[in-house]
Amino acid sequence: MDSSALKEALLHENEIGRVILTHIYIEQKINTFLGVALVNSKYLEPIKLDYFGKIHLAICLGFPENLKGPLASLGSIRNDFAHKIEQKIDLNKINNFYKSFCPSHREEIMNTLKESNVSWVKEKISWQDVKPKDKFMALCMSLDFYCEKYLLEFTSAKEINYFKKIIAESYVKSEQKKTVAPTIKT
Repeated sequence: MDSSALKEALLHENEIGRVILTHIYIEQKINTFLGVALVNSKYLEPIKLDYFGKIHLAICLGFPENLKGPLASLGSIRNDFAHKIEQKIDLNKINNFYKSFCPSHREEIMNTLKESNVSWVKEKISWQDVKPKDKFMALCMSLDFYCEKYLLEFTSAKEINYFKKIIAESYVKSEQKKTVAPTIKT
């Protein structure tokens, strides 16, 4: 599922669908990170980590600590929906979700939303008066962006380090050949 599929789910699913699909989508990003960050990720499955365990392991392996709050908050919202039939996306949960982002991310989210083309921005409705559904959508898309951004940065850095290692190893091998190779005089 890519970001456009997440956006479609957030726009067209009912509340339980929005929450559950967003959670699955974000958890898949964490799983992808773990798969890239771990040397032998096949040994992760038998451990049977839950979502919160995966968040902690990802942070231990270098995932940004400032995403722990929003990731955990989304997990809590998802758990409420999974265990209560009449659960709704309420303002209190959304406000806690928003506050779980670090200050720089909250500022960036607000600046991005102000520049966006969403209806409540065009109508000059303040963030406090935005419907919980619309806030949830904005925060989930933001969390998706931050997770994807870091995943790309991490995989790029890992690839660069891999290529640096390969280049260094081939340089060392070529230097060794120069010192070991016999010289033939004619």
